Amino acid sequence: MPPSTTSDPSRSESFRALIYIVLQQYYDFIFFWTDVFAHIITIVVLAKMEYPFHLPRVQAPNLGRWHTPDRQC
Repeated sequence: MPPSTTSDPSRSESFRALIYIVLQQYYDFIFFWTDVFAHIITIVVLAKMEYPFHLPRVQAPNLGRWHTPDRQC
């Protein structure tokens, strides 16, 4: 019979248990940063895409009489 690829089954089990405990304790942290990373990648990809149609630009809201563009200082 060929030798087993894992030298010590107890070491493998303890490693699995350690990974399981770490994932349990840091699930929210891992999930949050994975989500942030995915959103950043999505924004970068969408920003670099070339659209076959014109997208309207968002205009800044009118902030009142003190911020009108025709007012001169």
